Amino acid sequence: MVNAETTEIGCAYKVCGGNRMQVYCIYNEIGYMTGMTLYETGPACNTGKDCKHKGSSCDDGLCIKPKEVPDDGKSDECPADSGLTDRIRNKILDVHNELRSLTARGKATDALGGFAPTAAAMKKLKYDCSLEKLASAHAKTCKWGHSAANTRPGIGENIYATTNSKADKLKEAESAPRSWFSELAKFGVGQDNVFSMKLLNRPGKVVGHYTQVLL
Repeated sequence: MVNAETTEIGCAYKVCGGNRMQVYCIYNEIGYMTGMTLYETGPACNTGKDCKHKGSSCDDGLCIKPKEVPDDGKSDECPADSGLTDRIRNKILDVHNELRSLTARGKATDALGGFAPTAAAMKKLKYDCSLEKLASAHAKTCKWGHSAANTRPGIGENIYATTNSKADKLKEAESAPRSWFSELAKFGVGQDNVFSMKLLNRPGKVVGHYTQVLL
């Protein structure tokens, strides 16, 4: 019921056996995946600008997310052999920039206390088809894990997987960067804002996916 990403619900009831009524409700997002963050803690919204999805409005402390435009399948921005459409590319890009902006403005909650420090000159990301080509080459191997560093010198990488092979690709394009970014709220970086060996070697508390979203 409290999964913050859920936006739609449909229910039904049935009287069964003459002495029992059963009520069923279906939600458009799964709310019981191990390790998931149910919702971000902090003040409830007062206006749509307080919500994380662009174009949202606010009603009684709840964000009303604008309806997604269906993916039209077009792939004009980059070659289509990666399997991505322009809608998916732009969703990935928009979510990354939204999360970078949240951090830059000092509004990203840090598990070690307070918020991540504001950023003086964090860059806005733009999409690069040559980087997509590198990502696609590794994705097509279907090997879980990072690609060899010597195949991408000086280039960072993040990886994400879902066990639902029929998942909505547009939704996963949003879920992946939010999953990486959630490491800040789960484990924290601290006010010194340095990716130290201490942070790197914390058992079970990795934040390297979060830092890659920002760098």
